[in-house]
Amino acid sequence: MGDSDGFYALTGSTAGALIGLIFVVITLGMEHAKGDTVLTRLFVTPVLVYFASLLITSLAMIPPCLT
Repeated sequence: MGDSDGFYALTGSTAGALIGLIFVVITLGMEHAKGDTVLTRLFVTPVLVYFASLLITSLAMIPPCLT
């Protein structure tokens, strides 16, 4: 169980850092699309999709050993 604790702690801290970076990117990108909801959705959707796919892929590649 000791390996699992480290894995989940690392996963949680990495996810938190990436979510913070997503908010920074979205905030900086919103300056270019002020008041236009279509441009906002076009900008935000790929960022969230890339984040989710990266997180899911990394979680699938490095699970703790259950032996």
